[in-house]
Amino acid sequence: VDITFEGPEHGGIGSTAYSARVVQDACDETGLPPEATPAVQAVMVIKELLAQRRLNEPFSGGLSSYALLLLVVAVMKERRIIKEEIKRMERQRKAAFASDSAGGANS
Repeated sequence: VDITFEGPEHGGIGSTAYSARVVQDACDETGLPPEATPAVQAVMVIKELLAQRRLNEPFSGGLSSYALLLLVVAVMKERRIIKEEIKRMERQRKAAFASDSAGGANS
């Protein structure tokens, strides 16, 4: 996640374009309409929880929709990376087990 504070991507049109791109990427990846993607659903649920506690306005110390989107995207990317790493390690384990089994059968 980009945590810089300067630049055109962090205000108005830049953040709107980034948000639209994130939602479109989620739609492309899942084949679902925007409101049905996991990322948008998570953002909407968290927004409602924040609103119930009046923590949805950045000027009063809450999180903006953009900040919330960045948070959700970061968590989802991290989860994807972890899942891919677990799958990779499982494939390595199976391959090592298979080669050990094959080597033991030939002995």
